[in-house]
Amino acid sequence: MSEIMFTTGTTAAPKAAVMTHGHTAVSAHIYRGFLGPGPTAVMHSFFPIFTTARTKCAAFAILSAGGTFALDPKLKMPEVIARMAHEKSTIYYGVPAFHVFVLGYV
Repeated sequence: MSEIMFTTGTTAAPKAAVMTHGHTAVSAHIYRGFLGPGPTAVMHSFFPIFTTARTKCAAFAILSAGGTFALDPKLKMPEVIARMAHEKSTIYYGVPAFHVFVLGYV
């Protein structure tokens, strides 16, 4: 078991969903194939660390390709833009609203 994620419980009480190491590895492999990062890629994301999007879809995908993962502790756009420039980010992984925020500061 690599992690236990809890459902939101919209129709019943929250349930624990067990994620195996195999599931984690396959998810990272699929997203790495989708994103196509190489060892020089630098991925940037604001997704919270407790989400599957942060771990499987972003961090593990880029790290398994040999790239770098830059973390944003808060969504303060001037700091995000400065960090992206400093880290020389090549991929920003987020939902469309994040990209709208980023484009509003560029």
